[in-house]
Amino acid sequence: MEILAAALILSFVVGGVVSAFLSVRRYIRHAKERATATDLARSHSRTLLNEVRADSWDSGGLAHGTSQSLPTGSEDWTDIDNVDYEDANTQYQVNNQPGQDYRRADITIEYPD
Repeated sequence: MEILAAALILSFVVGGVVSAFLSVRRYIRHAKERATATDLARSHSRTLLNEVRADSWDSGGLAHGTSQSLPTGSEDWTDIDNVDYEDANTQYQVNNQPGQDYRRADITIEYPD
């Protein structure tokens, strides 16, 4: 009877430890995905920086109300940390800032799970 009780207690402890490891693993993967998506957004920001020109301010890629998809770019982004970014949905939206002389470009990156 004591052996059965000890085995039951041990199974609960081992189950808790395994559950904790799986939770940490998911958290680390999510953190890597967010870091990679942030790097991808920075890369797109640098690309959009080339659009900041006086001659195309009201008609180019950064005109108010622009909403476009962005390509994932080079092959470097297709498989980072076992996350497939090849089919990532990357887009940006540009809006004027009320009372300001600048615009805000919001980049959204959605990647497959």
